[in-house]
Amino acid sequence: MKPSTILRYIFATLAATPAQGRAKNESLSNDSVLPPTKTVTTAASVVENGAVARGPFVGLFDLENSNISTGEGEPAHWTIPVSHWACTEWTELGDSAIRKAIDAMVEWSTRPTGWIEFKSMHIETAGDAGVFVCNCKYCCNDRAPASEMWEFYERLGRNCGGPGRSGWIFSKRWDKGFAVVSKDYIDGKRTKTNMCPSNCCSHA
Repeated sequence: MKPSTILRYIFATLAATPAQGRAKNESLSNDSVLPPTKTVTTAASVVENGAVARGPFVGLFDLENSNISTGEGEPAHWTIPVSHWACTEWTELGDSAIRKAIDAMVEWSTRPTGWIEFKSMHIETAGDAGVFVCNCKYCCNDRAPASEMWEFYERLGRNCGGPGRSGWIFSKRWDKGFAVVSKDYIDGKRTKTNMCPSNCCSHA
């Protein structure tokens, strides 16, 4: 082989090597064996029952900043189609007081007159606790049956750190909200219906 031919072969090999190296490196970066970077969401995080949690406490029926329920991982016996929920600041109202208020709500709702008018609400209190239900429907009255009230309280226990805690749930499908708050908070509200979601009640 002529010397000139050998030199041309060497130069061609040297010129091709960087391109081959780049191609190899690009292949490694595209098919990296390293685990993907974990995305940390600061505005929302997923909790065990499939809901999306945005902070520990938000305002009463503040739907824009509340937790969004997906329904995933929820117990089969839960039937309320919850769209939003949140824990609120009254963390130690007492399990006994809340249960007594719920019992009063259920007992009231079993009466012939125990209907929550549409665009209205009903409140029951016991000890330091208060329970209320908002009926935001435009056409129909509604009740507060035992199955719904105790499911609501079970949800609070699971989502908010155990019994005796305050919080609320709302169902857009049912246009209905449930809440546990302090009795002092209720007593301090001149217009009680303002505790329900915005535009829920006729007189809010």
